[in-house]
Amino acid sequence: MTEIQATATTTVPGIIRFRKKPLTVETLEWTGENYRSLSAFTGQQVRRAAMGGLEVWNEEERDWIACPIGHRVVRGALGEFYPISPEAVARTYEPDDDAGIPVSAADLVAAAAVAERAQEALAELRDENEHLKSALAGDNEGVRLWMLDCARLVNRHRERGDAAEAALARLGRDLRGLIRHWRAEAANWDGFTVQGDDYRNGGFAERAARYAACADSAEEVLAGLGCKAPERVDGHTGDAP
Repeated sequence: MTEIQATATTTVPGIIRFRKKPLTVETLEWTGENYRSLSAFTGQQVRRAAMGGLEVWNEEERDWIACPIGHRVVRGALGEFYPISPEAVARTYEPDDDAGIPVSAADLVAAAAVAERAQEALAELRDENEHLKSALAGDNEGVRLWMLDCARLVNRHRERGDAAEAALARLGRDLRGLIRHWRAEAANWDGFTVQGDDYRNGGFAERAARYAACADSAEEVLAGLGCKAPERVDGHTGDAP
């Protein structure tokens, strides 16, 4: 800065210097494969563009902004979303390792409920221990209470077993749904070609192979759980007719 420029910037009346407030923002990288995650992150303020691209709706600009693969989608201070390049991220931001996880009132209530259940379980264990001591000492009332404790324990394990079976059934349904989706995506990308563009066609084939590999892995998990995988129909995965 020259002497004239320095004088001009320091002697003009009314100039007030401000320092930008520290600001922590949340970002998510567009990898080309995580459209659903970005849609959830932005509240469905993204859309697919031509040739596998992505566009982000910016509320301030009231327009869609292109987001190339490798760029990050930023949630701004006002809740707006916009893409930013990796170079701009490195130049402007640094990882916030100290950023705490926001805790809502619902989270606090849930944590208090967990603590209360833990205290109740501890009190039950102490009572059961005292009942067992009385039973071993030959006290009739202690024997009666200990038998009641055993019956309650059996019922508790039965309830847990029922809950585990229900959870296993839900997991099986979810995995079958994912398998159907991944098989359909694999078939779609496998059949998508651009004439004369071997590079892009290779990328499409690689994407189809990744979807197929995901479906194969999920079918292995289903088999390990003793669940039947959905049947494949005409290259896709669907329900058996």
